[in-house]
Amino acid sequence: MDRQGNSNAAGNLQEQLLLTTAQAAELCGIGERTLWAWSRSGLAPAPVKIGYGLRPMVRFRRADITAWIAAGCPRTDGGHR
Repeated sequence: MDRQGNSNAAGNLQEQLLLTTAQAAELCGIGERTLWAWSRSGLAPAPVKIGYGLRPMVRFRRADITAWIAAGCPRTDGGHR
């Protein structure tokens, strides 16, 4: 919701700096599991962890995803293993 209390469909995907897995996968035109598999194997940009503990929040940088798409989806060296 914005300051006026209006809902803004996922905060306008164009303006968000960090994307959920679902949002990043939608932007790529692939499924969430595919995005995770590709990021783990180094085929897609790695997500960032936000917070500590057993289950930190995980997001994908919008700039990383859009740059990766613009470059033709090359293999990245940022995949976590």
